[in-house]
Amino acid sequence: MKEAIHETQASKRMSAAWVISCAVVWAVMSLSWTPGGAPVLTSVSCSATEDFHYVMSEELLKEIEAKAHIAILDARDPDDYHKAHIKGAMEVVSPKQIQESLPKDKMIVVYCDCGEEESAKFLALTLIRAGYPPSNIRVLKGGWYKWLDLGYPVEKN
Repeated sequence: MKEAIHETQASKRMSAAWVISCAVVWAVMSLSWTPGGAPVLTSVSCSATEDFHYVMSEELLKEIEAKAHIAILDARDPDDYHKAHIKGAMEVVSPKQIQESLPKDKMIVVYCDCGEEESAKFLALTLIRAGYPPSNIRVLKGGWYKWLDLGYPVEKN
């Protein structure tokens, strides 16, 4: 009985931490960036799902296995990225870093660990605003947790 209580309490703490983590990531990602790299707070709505193209985990796995010309961006907390990430994914340090390292003609898949892909959607919107064609940007449906549930490959540091 005591173990079940501890497991329930731990589960609640993990759920609360997850919600707080998504809120913090959303708040940080709600900053626009000037060309010099300075943050500027803006009002952004990313809730309209029809604004984004999605890719399913199964499709992304096929692209990875086929060594397709794609970039995968991890929009999660840096600590989470360093623990494990989708094989081949890049850590997002700043929008400027992305703009300097990714060509605009490359297919880009963005994922996060938020319930409705909030951080991934915001990063996708940031890329589109930076001039990346919307047709080249995909949000991973179900994100990190769906990828893990399916048992797909991850890289651990």
